Parts: sequence; structure tokens; C-alpha cells
Amino acid sequence: MGFLYDVNAAWNFGQRQFLNARVSPYLVVGAGGLTADIRDASAAFVNGGGTATAPGRVLHDHDTFFTVNYGGGVKVMNVLGPIGFRADVRGRTIPNFNHETINWPEVTGGLLLSWGER
Repeated sequence: MGFLYDVNAAWNFGQRQFLNARVSPYLVVGAGGLTADIRDASAAFVNGGGTATAPGRVLHDHDTFFTVNYGGGVKVMNVLGPIGFRADVRGRTIPNFNHETINWPEVTGGLLLSWGER
């Protein structure tokens, strides 16, 4: 199992009204970490069985790797009072996962709470 965490900065642009809701596209960039949580052992083999012909990589409990993410999405604010929604597509990169760079796409979404004067 792994714990993925990061801090992100978002830049909103082009806000519009649509059906009594505010819609805003955004770009996002962030950095954080991925920490391994290996239960009932101190290490595990990754990408192979650890044999002489297919050497595996050993991942230890609590190994932590630096991550960056980047992408964009759209926010739909004030759909139901202060409640809205967001959806985005991001790329995530781990630049040094056991001496390799790993990249993958992510699709995320969630609830959005808006407060304050508008």
C-alpha cells in the first residue's frame, strides 16, 4: 500500500456563468511524496521476482519518493448553494523511483465548497 500526498497551486481563469453556477477552468501544479506502507513485512519485491534472470527491486517499509503533478480541469461552483464540483486530468511523475522515472495519468474529481463574498 502507498500513501500519496501533495501540496498544489491552482490558477483559475476565464470564469463564466452557466445555469446559475459559476464555471472556471484551471491549471494546477504540485509537489509531494509517495510513502510505502508494507504490512506484515519489512520489504517487498517490485517489478520482478528477485531472481538472477529477472532482478527485482526491493521496496522497504516507509520508503518515500518525491512526486510532482501537473494538469488542468474545470470547477463548477455554487450548483447547490455553496456546494459545487471539480474534475481534472493530471500527469504524475516520480523522478527517482528506485533509479527510474515513472509517469502516469490521473483523473480526479470531487466536491467543492465555496464561501465568502462574491
